[in-house]
Parts: sequence; structure tokens; C-alpha cells
Amino acid sequence: MIGRVLRVVLPLVVVLLVGAGVWLAFTGSRAVAAVDDLQQSVNDVQAALDDTDLAALRTAAGEAQSAARRANDAVDGPVWGLVAAIPYLGDTPEVARTTASALATAADGVTPLLEVADVLDPASLYSDGRIAVDKLRASAEPLVLAAADLDSAAAQIATAPVAADGAWVPATLDDQRAEAAAQLTEAAAALDTAAAAADVVPALLGADGPRTWFIGLQTPAEARGTGGLVGNIVTIRADDGRLTLGRTGSNTDFRTLGALPDLGDDFVARYGQNPRRFTNSNLSPDFPSAALLWQRFYADTFDREADVVAGLDVAALGALARASGPITLLDSTVLQPDEVVPFFLSEVYEAYPNREERKRVQEAVAESVFDALTSGDFEPAALVREFAALADEGRLLLWSPDAAEQGALDALHLTGALASQAPREVYPVVINASGTKLDTYLDRDIVYTVGRCTVEGRVASEVQLTLTADLPDPLVVDPFVLGLSTGRPNAPVQATQVQLHAAAGATVAQVNVDGRPVSSFVFTEQGRGSAVVEIALPAREPVTLTFILDEPADDAPGQVQLQPLAREAAVTIRDETC
Repeated sequence: MIGRVLRVVLPLVVVLLVGAGVWLAFTGSRAVAAVDDLQQSVNDVQAALDDTDLAALRTAAGEAQSAARRANDAVDGPVWGLVAAIPYLGDTPEVARTTASALATAADGVTPLLEVADVLDPASLYSDGRIAVDKLRASAEPLVLAAADLDSAAAQIATAPVAADGAWVPATLDDQRAEAAAQLTEAAAALDTAAAAADVVPALLGADGPRTWFIGLQTPAEARGTGGLVGNIVTIRADDGRLTLGRTGSNTDFRTLGALPDLGDDFVARYGQNPRRFTNSNLSPDFPSAALLWQRFYADTFDREADVVAGLDVAALGALARASGPITLLDSTVLQPDEVVPFFLSEVYEAYPNREERKRVQEAVAESVFDALTSGDFEPAALVREFAALADEGRLLLWSPDAAEQGALDALHLTGALASQAPREVYPVVINASGTKLDTYLDRDIVYTVGRCTVEGRVASEVQLTLTADLPDPLVVDPFVLGLSTGRPNAPVQATQVQLHAAAGATVAQVNVDGRPVSSFVFTEQGRGSAVVEIALPAREPVTLTFILDEPADDAPGQVQLQPLAREAAVTIRDETC
């Protein structure tokens, strides 16, 4: 967390001071020498981060800070002030002065982070079966202080003359100033996010009292809105950073809910009463909705209250195995870490065709990997790397019924919330409607053509989604894997629901399938205009859906939110040419 921030903040000094030859010519030997020292110090900082050498990091960061101050001093004298005050001709030296001052402020802002640099080493946060929640929480204040300094540095750069406003500033220096301003703003936001994590994670891990975690393990072999069908569940008790494994089970353990919790009229209009069954609890891609349902299922079935709800992809089992080691199955078969995910996505159905036996094996694997997590039988640095990757891919989702905690998790982009403030964001979602386990082979090609031709404040955009069930040929699987699909066993045809969530204020005007208009169910979810159609998806034959959108005009870049499925989607974003 802090390591990422340092990698962004410290190189900022080099970004502008190294290579800005236009204005370095004004500074003389002092500034040139300072910049040379600065470049070497930042290289040393990055090497120390790579090696997790905290002593070297502190030394190199201190030297970088000193060099940044000397570079600032070199362009901050009265002569520079007079030159910078000359109209037009003084614009370039004024950019140099303002930039150097901002970078010195940014370098000073790194100092509070060095006080908590030991959290860069995951091993320092784990001892004797306990996560050091006190250390994590203590890092929050230094992170807040550092963010304030970077905000101040960004505000300083914002006052510099800009070429677009008519200032006489060489293009190279103007570009570097703009890049530094953007990076400082990004780094400040990253520090704010890190501070939120340092504040909320200890609470979730029981720093303020025991917490019960309910974890749903999703398998994208059968696509659902939040990723995949929940096949297995695990509960964990967290008490002052110490984790204890509780219940493990499967989706068959839950009885149907008597009534849905209040998820709003829009939710019921789209999904009806289907989510009263646990296997349909995450039809919606909005994870907070699924998490509230999971909490209700757990309380209703087991008379237990969950304080934290997590959604993990089966990829998490592979991540845990890579951090803890191979897994031995009930029949003494040994799964190597890289074999865990393929096993859960497809091989388990072939190896254990008996449903009850398969259920016992899946539960045993889940229990094995989570037992390693709670007993401390893992390599901390590997686990942190693996889970950071899962979070980036949307395969690690968290929800808390506490509004303040949920707000912090949302700031960390860990909630999988469908609600979005992004003005030009689309979210294509696939939901398996045949009960097959074949979405392991699903390919997605997404092309978002962002409308730019404004008519009365609106634009027409287009999202083209091509789906291909890239099944092996010949396909040899247990009949259970084929679910309710039709067609020949070697070439099944799956019923698949495809829905597109546009941005707030946008609507889906038309849906075409393979070039032909089709009727769709238009709805709103979490403030986003949406539509869903059901298609027949044959084996190895692409089907292309085109969603025509009516969007509010906005200069924002187009964005595609990705549903975490087994295979990575291919994404292309184009701006319309008017």
C-alpha cells in the first residue's frame, strides 16, 4: 500500500527536474548538482522498495528530500524572483520556481511515511498467528499528513503559468508540469485511500471487538452477476487480528428465504423473487445487494449474525495455495498451487461425478486453504501480493453493515457496488440461465464506441459485445456440467442472459443480436439505465450483441467495467468521429 504511493511520489522529483534542460540552463551548477544527486537518490529509493530494505529506504529517501530542497533553493533567490516577474519572458522561470517548490513540498510529504515504513514488509505485520492491527492503525495518521502535503504541492503547481493560457513556456517544460500536477493529485488520492485502509482494516479484523466473516466462494464456471455461482462458504472469526476458522459448507446448506430484504423496487422489478434461493442470490452485479442477501441467508439458516461479508473468486483458493503450499485431497491426490483453479473450474466435475462426493471434496479443499490462512501456515509477502491482484481484478469484494466502514471500503474500490459516478462507464454482464458449468470457456470481446456528436445535449453511443463459448472439441464432460442446455452433448446450446448497465442518466435505446433488432427488458438499477436480453449461445459460434445508448453529452473518457469471469475480456474503446 505505502510502497505503491512511494513509487508514485518519489519519482515525481525526477520527472520534472531531470530532462527539463530548458530551465535548468538558468540554474547554474548548484541546481544541476542537486538534480544529479536527486536522480541517484530516487534510484536508490526504488531499489530499496524492490528489496524491502527499510534501512536503505530511510537513508535514500532522506537523501532525495535533501536534494529536492537544494534544487528548490537554487531557483528561489531574489534574482530568480526578479526574472520571473518580467511579463511573458518570466513565464518559463516562474514555472521552474513553482515546480521546484512544489516538488520540495512533495519530498517533505514523504517524511511521515518513513515513520511507518515497516508496514511495507508483510512479515512485520504478522507474528505468532496474529495480524498487527495496532501497527496498521498507527499508520493512518502519517498517511493523512503526507496526503495533505501532496495536496498542497498539487495546489502550488496549479498556480504556474500554462502554455494553453498564452504563457511563454516551452512545450517540454509545460508537458512536464502537467504530468507532475496529475501525478501529485493521483498520489494524494492514493494516500487518502491508503489512510482509509489503515483505518478500516483493523476494525474488520477485530481490533475493536470480535467480528464474524461470512465468505462466499464464487465459481465463474457458472456466471452470475458478481462473477460466479457461490458453490462453497466459509466463516472466520477475527479477534484483535487473530483469525479462527469457523464453519465450511456449500450452497445446499441454505434454506429458501421467506422474504427478500428491502433491496428496492428496481431490484425486484428486474430479479423478482429468484434471489430468495441462495444459488440466485448474486444474479445482480451489485455486490452490496448480494452481501446483504448472504448475511440474511446465514442468519436465517444458522441463527448467526455476520459482521463482514466477503466475496472471493475460486482464484482466491489458488492464491492461498501459492502462499501456503500444495493441497492434499480426501483420496490423497495432491494439487499443486497452479492446479487449484483449473481443478475447481472444470476438472472436479470429471474427477468426482457423484454430487455428494464432489461436495465433500470441494468443502475439504476450502477448509484446507482457509485453515492455512487462520493457522499462519503461509508466506505473508506472497499472500499480500496474491490478494492485491485479486482486488485489482474485482475478485475480492467486501461489505460491512456499518455505514462508515462501508464508505471506507467503497473508497478502496472493494465493494463491487454497481452505483457509479463515472459519466461514460458501461458494464456488460453475463448470467448463466441454463445451469451449465461451461462459462469457464466463455470469451468476451467488448467494443465501446463513445458518442461525441452532440445533439441537444445528448449523444448516441454503442457497445458491441461478442460472446463465444469456446468449448473443447470434442467435449467430453459429465452430464451435470451440461445442465439444462439443449443440442447435442458435444455441441450444447446455452441460454444466457446478457445485460448492459449504462451510466447514470443514460438509457438503452435499442438492442441488436447479430445485426437484427430484438426486444429487451429495460430497467434501472442503482441509478443506471440498463437492459437485458436472453440469447441462445451455441458451442463455438460467436454471437454479437449491440447495445445502442442514448447518453448525456460529456467530454469524459469512456470506461468499461469488467465482470470477473474465468477468461479475461478483450476491450476496445473508441471515440466517435463527427
